[in-house]
Amino acid sequence: MTPENETDGPDRIAAYITACSEALETQSQAARGWPNPLVLPEPEDAEENEALGLFLAELRQATGVEVKFRFRNKPH
Repeated sequence: MTPENETDGPDRIAAYITACSEALETQSQAARGWPNPLVLPEPEDAEENEALGLFLAELRQATGVEVKFRFRNKPH
């Protein structure tokens, strides 16, 4: 049995991508446009790091540009 706040594999990847998508939506609304840079939650492990790569690749594909981002309280 895992603790309530922990997920495994695909669920963890999906949860991180969802957190990034929510951050993008919230920051886009606040900026009334594209946030520059986009501030994302820092990955906590290899699965979340993989999810970050997937999220950024999808944004690149959708926008046609490299997305400038940083982690909360930590430049990237």
